[in-house]
Amino acid sequence: MTGRDPLVGIRKLWAELDELAARGADVRRWAEEEVSRLARNKHRARALRDLYWDPRERTPVLVLSQLFRLEKNAVAAEAGPWRTRATCNLCSREFELELANRSARRDFTRELSSRTKNPQHAICLHCTAAREVGLELMRKKAGEPLDAIHMAAYRQYLQTPQWRERRAQALKRAKNRCQLCGRKGLLEAHHRVYTRLGAERPEDITVLCVGCHSSHHGH
Repeated sequence: MTGRDPLVGIRKLWAELDELAARGADVRRWAEEEVSRLARNKHRARALRDLYWDPRERTPVLVLSQLFRLEKNAVAAEAGPWRTRATCNLCSREFELELANRSARRDFTRELSSRTKNPQHAICLHCTAAREVGLELMRKKAGEPLDAIHMAAYRQYLQTPQWRERRAQALKRAKNRCQLCGRKGLLEAHHRVYTRLGAERPEDITVLCVGCHSSHHGH
């Protein structure tokens, strides 16, 4: 006497999976046919943008390049930038962020979830300019002229809440005294290095009185 097939349940599930796989292949083929049609009509630009920036990235870039007849490295540029509102990780201002490709958006999403202390994307234009100014100021130390645009951007950075907070912390560490002559009174926060402008460490800032600060820059 033959017993009941112990695999009857799993066989039914396998059959359902096979059916779903076949249906999935059909759906993918229909989707590609629809995308191919959109790629040739007046909705081409909108279709490419929506498909490229789909949150789940269901259509690979290679497939998009084939359907829209584009070079693979030209798909992101043709789709246009992704825009969103963001809060600058350095000065806490809200700004409109533009990201050029999916990779940048994934990095930005990771930054938001991990709250990284060294953000690459969630930085406003003012703080980005401040970082660029840092390199220009290093050039100035080497005797090269400082571009007026970079100097203006640096002055803007010195007005941000982020810098005011770092300046206040530096004064507190120095006990409100010049770290060269020990005087109190009118004090200034001097950047010892500019490579981390916008993300300064405590050792990057020295508190100086006006006289010591002027003497320092005079040399």
